[in-house]
Amino acid sequence: MYVRNDPRLVPPVLGLLFAALCVALAWKTDWPAWLRFVLVMAAIVCGTASVMALVDWAVHETSTRIKEMRWAQVADAVQLSNAVKGLSTAQVEFVRSQTVAEVFGIPGDDGMLWRIRFPGGDVELEFIEEFLRASMEVPGDYLWPVRDHTSAHWVAWKDFMDVELKLRILTDGLVHFGKADPATGRYSAKLKPGVTIGDLAEWFRVDL
Repeated sequence: MYVRNDPRLVPPVLGLLFAALCVALAWKTDWPAWLRFVLVMAAIVCGTASVMALVDWAVHETSTRIKEMRWAQVADAVQLSNAVKGLSTAQVEFVRSQTVAEVFGIPGDDGMLWRIRFPGGDVELEFIEEFLRASMEVPGDYLWPVRDHTSAHWVAWKDFMDVELKLRILTDGLVHFGKADPATGRYSAKLKPGVTIGDLAEWFRVDL
């Protein structure tokens, strides 16, 4: 079975140095023309191979870093899932609810812009705060409906783009993390028994 060795940085660097030496000798010496021609050809061949090896190394390193970053995002959930194989459906649902939402910041003109990464996409933390405030006015334990974002009473969302998409991502995300259940009719989701808007505010670390 063929096993491919991971590319290394040293060989292409040494190859480029050798190619540069050959060029320098061909350019600066008074050696016979045929010998200088051989040196130039050696420099071309060695230099080309070294550049290709260097590109291969760079691509391999980039791919490795991307894989490591992606694994870091899901490692906790995967390890937790592997540790609880054979559980009941209810227990598996509990495990899924323990998956942690990723929080990350993007530099902006007024400081860091914080976002929460849900399975369906990213949502601004400020938007989540407004969503929770709106949901406090919804009767019962329902969350603010996905398609009701044009109310004259609730104008805070006018500063956000793709409001309906963000409402869908946020609502589905709360269902995914076990904080709410899907609902029918006007409302898309309803808080699970025992979960309050205050609990969600504490979970997201926002002040209402």
